[in-house]
Amino acid sequence: AKNGSFQTCDLLLDTLKQILLRTQQSHNNRNSFMNEYLSLILKKNIDKRTPVHETAKIGNIAMLQFFFCIIHDENQTDEYEQYKITLCEDYDDEFKTSLHLAAVEGHYKIVQLLIDQGANVWSCDMNNSTPLHEAAAH
Repeated sequence: AKNGSFQTCDLLLDTLKQILLRTQQSHNNRNSFMNEYLSLILKKNIDKRTPVHETAKIGNIAMLQFFFCIIHDENQTDEYEQYKITLCEDYDDEFKTSLHLAAVEGHYKIVQLLIDQGANVWSCDMNNSTPLHEAAAH
């Protein structure tokens, strides 16, 4: 997602999804599958950033929408809300959320999407800065 390659991310996620589905078939457990799938989207790199962080930082709205669509399941509204909050609230090694990273880069549409999805505008990073501080400083 860092270079904006939607098709590549889609292919990788679809392949991982198929592997997980085969593994989970014997268990027939939807919650277990969703937890495994979400863990792929929330896997952190050395900077403790997830693909969601990287997508917000570069401003790829289509990829970010895709990540939220992956977890959407109309039949499990409560679970979707929890997964959505997890995507919005995860933070990196500087305690920056995806909202911080989008705000510092001035990605208005990404900021709007994250807020619409429930991102916490009061979230503070290691310097006690909110996303508003980040947007105002750059």
